[in-house]
Amino acid sequence: MASPPHTIVGAVLDDVGQPVPDAVVAIVDAPVQVQDIAALTGADGRFVITVVEPGGYTILATAADSRSARVSVQVDLDAPETEVEVHLTGTTAHDDGE
Repeated sequence: MASPPHTIVGAVLDDVGQPVPDAVVAIVDAPVQVQDIAALTGADGRFVITVVEPGGYTILATAADSRSARVSVQVDLDAPETEVEVHLTGTTAHDDGE
């Protein structure tokens, strides 16, 4: 019998904590074989991905300007929802580095 669905909910943020809209958030590693699972962040940088098995997942978030970050997420059997923040790093339009 399959587990009930779980959701991974969260936000993609830039290096100063601002939401990143239109970022692609994809599962790149899962505890079981899954089809391609991805979501697009809204204007508020938030996303929701539904998964069917508890366990460890790796999420890759990629912004339109190619900045990306990976995070590991543990989805627990007892928790129908898991919250995560993905912080992108790298050069941005407001970067002080020269």
